[in-house]
Amino acid sequence: MTSTSRPWFSRVASSAVIVLCALWGCGDSPSSPGDGAPDTAADIGVGFPGPSIPWLDDGAPPVALAPCPEGWHEVVGGAVTECRPYPAGGPEACGPGDAHFPGEAGCRPVGDPCPAGDFAADLPTDGTVLYVAAGAAPGGDGSVGSPFASPSDVNWIGLDPGTTVALGRGLYEATLPLRPGVSVVGACVRETIIAGLDAPVPSVVSVTASGEAARLRNVWIRGAEYRGIRLEGRVALHLEGVIVEGARWSGVSIGGRDTGSRHRKPRCRRLREQ
Repeated sequence: MTSTSRPWFSRVASSAVIVLCALWGCGDSPSSPGDGAPDTAADIGVGFPGPSIPWLDDGAPPVALAPCPEGWHEVVGGAVTECRPYPAGGPEACGPGDAHFPGEAGCRPVGDPCPAGDFAADLPTDGTVLYVAAGAAPGGDGSVGSPFASPSDVNWIGLDPGTTVALGRGLYEATLPLRPGVSVVGACVRETIIAGLDAPVPSVVSVTASGEAARLRNVWIRGAEYRGIRLEGRVALHLEGVIVEGARWSGVSIGGRDTGSRHRKPRCRRLREQ
């Protein structure tokens, strides 16, 4: 029988011996007390100070949550003072398109405030901008002087990255199949509402291919028949100032996982019956 050698083990063992010899010295036999050998680490000039823990004698580290951030309030529970979001009276009841966010004094618009005109005030000045206005005359070309009447009039599949679709004030019954790098900007959340279609479409908003993130801003997705937003595959969507409310199936679906579902089980039964 031939044994298998382990040169790596020999090298490691030899290295360990060399290190030990360098630290302690190697001799024929170990030293013992009384023969001139050092008895402690202090005798050989090596110090091992213990850790410095200022609160160790008190038995617990100090915890100081107060003073609370602006817009929060203190709540004393036992020996601990906690900070809870919102003032002591809790969040305010806000109107449509507004919200009271933690740490803020009260309600404010979700997204940008409504502009004086029909479209957002900060639309890009370079690149392609297509305009959509509820109630516009049919047959528009998407220019600011002749806007499309509905998002359904936009040739979504032909849009290049960097294109902005500006949605004016109004209620739109349509879907937004966004291409990578395309932006949709509403006038403001309170007055730019996408209701989807009364038809078996998977969602109101989707991203149709992978690539640069699409962007959606200042839009209220309300009462979707199925999902508000649906993202499948390696796609990216940047949301800013968006409300999704009242979707019958789910508010947002990412990779097949639904969130914000309201009537999921009854809807499943209804689809099977159909």
